[in-house]
Amino acid sequence: MEAVISADIIGYTKLGEEQQNVVLIEIKKLFESIEGVRDNLENNFKIYRGDAVQVEIKNPKEALKIGLLLKAAVTQITFETDSYKRKRPIIDIRMAIGLGNITNKRSLVDESMGRAYSHSGRTLDEMKREKTIFTLKSDTIALDEELNVAFKLLDEILLSWNITSAELMYCLLMGMTEKEIAFKLNISQSAVNQRKKRAGWYGIEALLERYEILIGREL
Repeated sequence: MEAVISADIIGYTKLGEEQQNVVLIEIKKLFESIEGVRDNLENNFKIYRGDAVQVEIKNPKEALKIGLLLKAAVTQITFETDSYKRKRPIIDIRMAIGLGNITNKRSLVDESMGRAYSHSGRTLDEMKREKTIFTLKSDTIALDEELNVAFKLLDEILLSWNITSAELMYCLLMGMTEKEIAFKLNISQSAVNQRKKRAGWYGIEALLERYEILIGREL
């Protein structure tokens, strides 16, 4: 079993050309930093029409964390033309995690096929009507039911993120310590801890652990 994330960047088409380029650079930079994706980036990752993203993930237990990193990367984006530090994000993202086999593997991600691809692509189309942020589709109904209930609650947390929340969550998901984050963001460690609480880190951390356990049972 492997995973495919299909995503739409909400609000991308309203940006100017230079701003759109900033978004694309930040997304590519993220995937260049992820082991298992960067090793064969051209074959594992694709941006379509500028606002649609698809990435193939060999280890499905990493899919939720990578999806959250993508959400944080997009949410924290600001532009040099901003006259002040924005608190609310300009753009957002919705994404579907598809789990299953990948058949007819091609040299380019958009030419590959399989259940993981069909699950993620079709589910993302359905999400556009439902206006949800995260959804998962696999061949196991019980797995989908449990995780998608949790993802409903996750959506509520993610909707509350501002830019500073996303900056912090990106660092945490990258495995940085509180001391390292405090230095990077130029804030105190106590401020890091307070931001973790406001951003819902402890609930997200528990969900990531549960997700890995459930996916591990399917492998």
